[in-house]
Amino acid sequence: MKLLLFLSLCLAGCSSSPTQQKTVLKDSVLSDTSQNALLIARERASTLKVFDTLGELVSTIHFRVAVADSISKDGYLPYIGIEYPEKEIRNLFDKNEKVIDENKITIIIDYPLNHSYKGEFKSTNGFTRLSLINEISKTYHQLYSEEEKTATVKTLPLSKRKIYNRNETNGKYGIWGHDLGDLVLADVLVYRNSSGEITITLEVES
Repeated sequence: MKLLLFLSLCLAGCSSSPTQQKTVLKDSVLSDTSQNALLIARERASTLKVFDTLGELVSTIHFRVAVADSISKDGYLPYIGIEYPEKEIRNLFDKNEKVIDENKITIIIDYPLNHSYKGEFKSTNGFTRLSLINEISKTYHQLYSEEEKTATVKTLPLSKRKIYNRNETNGKYGIWGHDLGDLVLADVLVYRNSSGEITITLEVES
């Protein structure tokens, strides 16, 4: 998760200046320490985004997955994997509970993207946790695929990376910092504007 990433990277990294925060991650140019510092700055900035222009925050949908007590003292993990959620869906709490009544919603995905994605989800009977995670996973797969197809700077394989984290690519969305397998969904934030339209944003961690 982001907090764990901050702590681990801080051991090897250093604080970044405003100039560093605007610098593009380039494995061939930056030192490991500089890359770590830039990643920390970007992670921190991603947690500070405000979406109050979307309307009133009407609910927060939590995703919890039951696990063995040896893994979690509370008996669950407060997130579900995005790349292959089907591995955890059978243990997803209240997966069939309807959490959004509307049949059409707007979704905004901005992590870990330089250029955010805005799209629509449609359903004939509202949305459950199960339907949301399935749609979110499918959309992330689409975004990462489009990024790779449109980028001239390709994703480096693990064997060629100076640090574990994914290098920044320059495709349609400018994905940085994390492979799809790193990402987990913790919460979905639900906003309603004055026209009654619903927009969701995601609390995605890594």
